[in-house]
Amino acid sequence: MNIETRFNALCVGKNESTTSDGKTTFYTLALVQNGQAGNIACSPDVYNAVLASGQPIESYDFTGIYRDGQYKGFRITHAGEAGSLISGKPQSTSPAGNPKSSK
Repeated sequence: MNIETRFNALCVGKNESTTSDGKTTFYTLALVQNGQAGNIACSPDVYNAVLASGQPIESYDFTGIYRDGQYKGFRITHAGEAGSLISGKPQSTSPAGNPKSSK
């Protein structure tokens, strides 16, 4: 079973790590929401799209999926323009939208 959720958070960093044999790369985003911070796995497309403007901190509306099958885990699959959840605008189908800077 897959459970999908949409949420807003600040992205304050990102990390790319590769296994010692170089065959697998893992992508994570450092997110802050409601005063709490954590690192969450994401797809390569989302990793490449967030913080692309060069700003150190940006707000996004994220879509994440929890998979409860053989490979359990939570992963961010989409990052869209901040405010799209509140305004009722549908999220685009691209992996990342045009984020608004948080200054």
